[in-house]
Amino acid sequence: MFKNLLALLIISFSAASLAAPAETNTTLENDKAAFNELKNSAEKDSTDAQVELGVLFAKGQGVTQDFQRAAVWFTKAAEKNNTKAQLFLGYMNENGEGTPKDFKKAAYWYTKAANQADAMAQYSLGVLYEFGKGVPEDNKKAFEWYSKAAAQGYAPAQTNLGQMYVYSFYGIPQDYNKAFELYTKAAYQGDAKGQIALGGLYKDGKGTQQDYQQAYIWYSISDAYGHPNAAASRDLVKQKFSPQELAEFQEKITILINKIQSGTALPNS
Repeated sequence: MFKNLLALLIISFSAASLAAPAETNTTLENDKAAFNELKNSAEKDSTDAQVELGVLFAKGQGVTQDFQRAAVWFTKAAEKNNTKAQLFLGYMNENGEGTPKDFKKAAYWYTKAANQADAMAQYSLGVLYEFGKGVPEDNKKAFEWYSKAAAQGYAPAQTNLGQMYVYSFYGIPQDYNKAFELYTKAAYQGDAKGQIALGGLYKDGKGTQQDYQQAYIWYSISDAYGHPNAAASRDLVKQKFSPQELAEFQEKITILINKIQSGTALPNS
């Protein structure tokens, strides 16, 4: 789901709210003062401070990296209903970082955060229900949680939901138009899985008019974003174009990737 806890923290938590990182001009004395002030606030039951302190330990930012100590602080905040702490604890229990792997505890904490409308937690809980990890396998609940996260614009949930519509998983009516809509939203947010899936719909003309150029473009972008199967899919449609056409496509691909990375990409842009 996520490569590691550090990646999750970087995605979901603003570094601007943390104590100054070591690479700034802040002196060591000031770093210590900031850390002690944060720790004092955490010990006085400030949940925001507890989460920030947990993040520092998880990232090894200004302190020795220590996932177990991060888990301690996240637990304190999670028990006081802090949504981000609940999300982080769900992840740590799911993946065995800083705590023994425990899918039931992961589901417990994801549920807490998901019920407070955290999109990442909703998606993660959907995955647990889809594969029956820590909870009984329940594809209806997986669909419901993916739908909630997708409605908030969370790209991985949009992609998973799109797949359910394409393959008519678990009795869900097949709907290529809905899948195309969901894949497009995910693709323009930089989701490699959504990008390759969107390329496939363009190639096959499902949910949209068949368009090999768009298929080539989205397979290429998915490859740039690291999907392991995208290059092979791209090369299958590459044969349909001349070198001049491919050069023109590459210019479009570069522009679109830059827009995706800057957050300014929109469909048909």
